[in-house]
Amino acid sequence: MRASRLAVLVFASLALLAPAARSEEDSRLIGWLGEVERPVDSSGGSLMNVDGDGEAGKRSSWIEQIATSPRAYVWHGFMTEEECDHLIATAEPLMEASGVIDSKTGERTFDKIRTSYGAFLPIAFDETVENIEKRCADWAMIPVAHQEQLHVLRYTHGQQYMDHHDAFGDEVQKKIEFENGKQRLATILMYLNDVEEGGETVFPHPNARWSGTADVTGGNEGGGGDDEDYNIGIGNPGTWSACASRGPAVKPKKGDALLFYDLNLKGEFEDNALHAGCPVITGTKWTATKWIHERPFHNPKHHAARCADDGENAAQCTGWAAAGECDKNPEFMVGTMTAPGSCVMSCCGGVAGGGNKVWLDVGNANAMTAAVCDLCRVEIVP
Repeated sequence: MRASRLAVLVFASLALLAPAARSEEDSRLIGWLGEVERPVDSSGGSLMNVDGDGEAGKRSSWIEQIATSPRAYVWHGFMTEEECDHLIATAEPLMEASGVIDSKTGERTFDKIRTSYGAFLPIAFDETVENIEKRCADWAMIPVAHQEQLHVLRYTHGQQYMDHHDAFGDEVQKKIEFENGKQRLATILMYLNDVEEGGETVFPHPNARWSGTADVTGGNEGGGGDDEDYNIGIGNPGTWSACASRGPAVKPKKGDALLFYDLNLKGEFEDNALHAGCPVITGTKWTATKWIHERPFHNPKHHAARCADDGENAAQCTGWAAAGECDKNPEFMVGTMTAPGSCVMSCCGGVAGGGNKVWLDVGNANAMTAAVCDLCRVEIVP
């Protein structure tokens, strides 16, 4: 009897302590409460700290579950207007045509599936980027060390990213350096501006399912959450573009962010996480993406671009350049102004690089690579 009373007292004490032990900051994080959908406050949610400085943001900020399959959530007011504007201003001068991973070769290539322009901002590029990265880590509950570089994208009229997965299928896994971070586990897609029409993110897999608490109207009147069609993931053609009406979808709104999981709860490839960035019909769409891996991901080290061979492989740069690697692998050898390569001098320096030849075909290089090579165009004083 005494043992029973003691057990009751212990459980009662734990029940009283639990709310105090979990901070308000923790309680809003998806996953902390076991993926339980939380009812949305009818007032639109409370003001939250969305800029990392301890002060409440100017917008109401709250988390909405968009889909149950795949697991997908929108944090309304994830970023401040100032943060959004800063990312656009920082990335715009660095934009180049976006690439994709070729499933046959495992190499980066260009394809009509993805018609945007983008720029990578290295980890902790500046204070704003660093604050956003920490917030992404808090939300996903996965350390910053597991993140790829922030990828800022710009879509203009008609540009899109057609149906694709962010996690790597079996074919790609065999052809890329899959030991680096292993599989992509989660994606956080941040919307940096409002889009007049189109540009939604949609999950078009036949088995994708809206959450029962999601706003299936996309923030517009005229939807019907109780309609059977919505429960099987078909949107309202009156409020969504034709592309977005294929499944659970999110309208781009400045400061909002979408988190979805590329793997299921067993750690397996989530086929239902198939998604697309719908064509922009009117206006311009700016986004910033964080891909988060199962294990720590090793990004290129951030340093100022200069005409130099850097890193532990510098001694091999001359040989690699002579073997044609500057043209075959320009991202590693030369890089960009925000992520310079390891062998800039050997590829671009000519005499300064130890020879009388510029090994990179600068005339056919993309603008960012050519800009890095320009750093080597200095007069050599005998």
